[in-house]
Amino acid sequence: MNNVENALSSDENIWVVLPTHNRKELLRESLTALRTQTHKPAHVLVVLNASPPEVTLMLESEFPEIELLRLDENLGSAGGFHFGIKRALEAGAGWVWLMDDDAIAEPDSLERLLTALKQVEVFSPDPDILLSRVVWTDGRIHPMNFPWLDWRRLPLLWKALNWGFLLVRSGAWAGMLVRTSAVQRHGLPIKDYFVWCEDLDFSGRILRRGVGYWVFDSVVVHKTKGPTAAVGDYGERFFFEVRNRIWLLRSNAFGVLGKLAWTIHFAGELLFYLWATRGKGLGVVRRGFVSGFRSKPKE
Repeated sequence: MNNVENALSSDENIWVVLPTHNRKELLRESLTALRTQTHKPAHVLVVLNASPPEVTLMLESEFPEIELLRLDENLGSAGGFHFGIKRALEAGAGWVWLMDDDAIAEPDSLERLLTALKQVEVFSPDPDILLSRVVWTDGRIHPMNFPWLDWRRLPLLWKALNWGFLLVRSGAWAGMLVRTSAVQRHGLPIKDYFVWCEDLDFSGRILRRGVGYWVFDSVVVHKTKGPTAAVGDYGERFFFEVRNRIWLLRSNAFGVLGKLAWTIHFAGELLFYLWATRGKGLGVVRRGFVSGFRSKPKE
C-alpha cells in the first residue's frame, strides 16, 4: 500500500458534495476535473438548488455516474451543503470533499490532501479538516478563500510550519475535506444562512476544538468573476452579509478573541459598503442588524 492508501481505512470513503443552481458550463468543467483526479473519490453528489431543466439534462447525459439530489427551491450554498452532507452521512461516507460549482480542482488535488493527512499524523492529533490552496485564474491565492490561521496553539502551529502546513481556525467551502465524524459531533451547515458566513460558522464550530490544516500543494482554481468582490456592488444582497455576520458573532463557533477579530473585519466591511453606496445602503445595513439580533438560525 502507498501512503495515500494507508491514510484511509477501508470504511472511510470520500464523497464529493457540490451544490449548484444554474452555471452549467462551469459545473461541467468542475465535474470533469473531479472525474480526472489521480485519487478517485468514491462518490460524487451534485445538489440541484432548484436548477433549470437544462442543467439536469446535461448532468444526466454527460455524467451518468454521479448522484443528483434535487431541491425544490434554491436554498443557497448553505442549504445545498446542508442537505448534501446529510445525504453523505446517511450513506456512511467517512469524509466529504466540498466543492463549489465554479471551483476546478487540479488533477492531483485530492491525492495531495490525502498525502498530507498521512504526514500530519507524525506531529499532530487527527485533523478534522484539510483545506486546499484556492487560487484565482491567474494563479494568485484567492483572497475570498484565504483561511484564518489558528494562533491559539503556537507549538502545533510551529510544528506544522516545519512540515510545510499551516494550522487553520476556519476556511471556505472550495476544496474543504471534512471528516464526517466531526460533522456528527458539531452539526451540519446551518441552512438558514443561505449565502455568506455559513462556511465560517461550519468550519469554526469544528475547529474550535478540532484541528485543521491548509495544504499548499493541493490546488483548486476558483473561477469567480474577479479575485475580489466589490462590497458596494452587493446591493440588497448585502443584507445577508450583515444578518449572517451578526448570527456568526452570536454563535458558538468562535471564542472571545475570534469574535473580536471578526467584529473588526465586519466593521471594515460596513464602512466600505456605506462609502461605496454613498450612504444609500444604510437601510440594507439596518435591516440586516434588526434581523440578525431579532432572529436566530435554526440548527
